[in-house]
Amino acid sequence: PGAAGPGLLVVRDLVVAGGPGGLAAFALAAGARVWSADLAVSGPLAADDEVLLAPLATGEVVALFLADGAVRWRGEGRSGAPVVAGTGLALT
Repeated sequence: PGAAGPGLLVVRDLVVAGGPGGLAAFALAAGARVWSADLAVSGPLAADDEVLLAPLATGEVVALFLADGAVRWRGEGRSGAPVVAGTGLALT
């Protein structure tokens, strides 16, 4: 059996999965892929109601809009995973 990827998150009406092979969002009810991105995810995902945060294998952190997977911003990351609390973001 294969190993699980580093990121799986259920948020709003989506299941978002990320790992070394990329990132994808699926409709929770139907299972259809909503969007995907060619981004190698290296750790746990975090999200609020509009934006998904993912640490990348490049050392960056990327923020994507949950609705369509469009990149909102990218920046230099840190060693830990992003954490969203309310309207704040913490990089550990």
